[in-house]
Amino acid sequence: MMSNEMWANQLMVVLKTSTVKHDVPYLFVMEWSRNSRLNDVVKQFRQHLEKLQQFWSAVEHIEQSLWISDPAQLHCATSFWHINIGSDCSIMLHIRANELRSLPECRLLGSDKNVNLLRDKWRTNCNKWYAFNPRL
Repeated sequence: MMSNEMWANQLMVVLKTSTVKHDVPYLFVMEWSRNSRLNDVVKQFRQHLEKLQQFWSAVEHIEQSLWISDPAQLHCATSFWHINIGSDCSIMLHIRANELRSLPECRLLGSDKNVNLLRDKWRTNCNKWYAFNPRL
């Protein structure tokens, strides 16, 4: 699992415009008032990182156990992958980081024969997503 300190290094605060830039899969809503301090922003960002730990754990599992087509393009904010599954087929997989328990979006790529077979298997087995994914 990736530590908060590692991800907190991605935080860059530009005080002049009160802009926060980060490399995470979705933006967090920063609460800012006239009385806010930089420490408040960092605290909010760390809370956001805490929420993402489960997502990054799932990402780590995906990236270690599947054949990712272009691993050089992966970064902290990645929530989609092009996964090779053999027989000249691949899957474009998208997981919503803020809705981990939802069924991932999948797009099957390959020959019609192989894609139709995989699509039928997906439709038959997609209801097993919640039982199969103990991390969630």
